[in-house]
Amino acid sequence: LWSGLSDNPGHTKGNITMHYAISKLLEEGYNVYQNTEYHGQFDLIIESRKTKKLLRVDVKSLNYIDNTKTRISGATLRANQRDYPEEGILFLIVDSDGCMWIQGHISQSTPREERLKESMKKLGM
Repeated sequence: LWSGLSDNPGHTKGNITMHYAISKLLEEGYNVYQNTEYHGQFDLIIESRKTKKLLRVDVKSLNYIDNTKTRISGATLRANQRDYPEEGILFLIVDSDGCMWIQGHISQSTPREERLKESMKKLGM
């Protein structure tokens, strides 16, 4: 799982976020496979141990701009990510408090600590 740290703070944050996401997903009972290509089309494949369903995800960090606004770094599909069938490539969002969810698969009223479970359930995971 070691992908190294960088002198670039953005890369270091990305690596830390990736390792946190992998650890949390394994803890939640999923099989997790990391893409070994440096500039791969997605970061992880998540497999449900119950349904055997697979999800391709791009892991994104949630950055806080100020106290009222947030933005997700780079949360748009690149050209080489747009041609996947079925669910395609989804965004796994990790916020600065360690809460995670799949973008577009939660209701805004869901408590943050329940967002991963809700989004995975909606996706049949």
